[in-house]
Amino acid sequence: MKILFLLLASFSVAAATTVNWVDHACPICGTVSVTMQLGSYHQFGEPAHDLSDSPGFSFHGVDICPNDLFASWQSNWDKVDPADKAKLSEFLKQPCVDLTAQEKAIVGDHLEELKLSRWWEELWARSCDEIRKPDPRHRWRRAIAMNHTGLVATSDWEKKLAAHYREQAIIELKAATTSSWTTDVEKRISSYLEAELTQQAGKVDEAKALFRKVISHEKTLPPNEDFAWIASWSGDQLALIDKPQPTLQPDSQVALPPLPTPGNDAPPTVAETGSPAPKPMGKEEALNEIKTARFLNRDDILDSQDPEIIKALDERIQRLRQTKATGGWDWARQHEIRSFEAVTRGKKLLQVPVR
Repeated sequence: MKILFLLLASFSVAAATTVNWVDHACPICGTVSVTMQLGSYHQFGEPAHDLSDSPGFSFHGVDICPNDLFASWQSNWDKVDPADKAKLSEFLKQPCVDLTAQEKAIVGDHLEELKLSRWWEELWARSCDEIRKPDPRHRWRRAIAMNHTGLVATSDWEKKLAAHYREQAIIELKAATTSSWTTDVEKRISSYLEAELTQQAGKVDEAKALFRKVISHEKTLPPNEDFAWIASWSGDQLALIDKPQPTLQPDSQVALPPLPTPGNDAPPTVAETGSPAPKPMGKEEALNEIKTARFLNRDDILDSQDPEIIKALDERIQRLRQTKATGGWDWARQHEIRSFEAVTRGKKLLQVPVR
């Protein structure tokens, strides 16, 4: 039940959040890596009505082993069935990302751009999931997460892919409202989200009918402050749909407000500080930095393709893993390990072919 509240928090935006770095082992190869774990959070402010700003979606995303590339959403990371382990081990020796015919048609010649998006990790995790025993609850959560990723789409092909994942999420949500595996609370939340995403898809009449159905059902249930938002938000969205929207004429001009003047707490500009971005280091300088720096935060070093620098980085990370530290230094140590692992798996993941 705790996971449900983290994933589909019924309150608001996480504005004050603490996270921890923790070690966890790959359930396939046993490699220990660092992952981010949600510690505590305090929520206030008006939330997104599709729950896309829930802490659960921000801090319970895809984890990928930097060694064998096994991937899964955190909520499903260590739940590998023994019967699936051997199949996953074989799959990871010759990995590939499975795209549907519709996904391939939408992506077209934008594959390299797709690989640089957050969707790529999710699609890879989905490919690993498909080797495992079917889990309808995990598929439901995955569909919601992939829909939320599409909310930042900007280009035409990304928007089409986002619309596709929204439709997939609607299908999963609709199924969840009547499935035997869902709890009563999950059914109620799924009904609301089905209506919300249907509205986002532009299906106004269908969305209105779904919101009214949600409100009618909520009225039959005993009062519960934790879930009063379901009926309340449904009513809000109905009112918003029915509210006349202003139509701009072709020759209308919208005056944009001026950009705010940076205050005293605004970050200084390069012109103010005289400190442009650091220049890339030479090889010997980089090797010395790797050897002596207390905390290494140079992206140009982490991204290096030079074999000697890669070897030196690997040796440094192995030393850091064996180092005992406390307080802020230990947080920095784990953050550096996590950054190195992210670069390592990122390079590998870019080489995974599509099938």
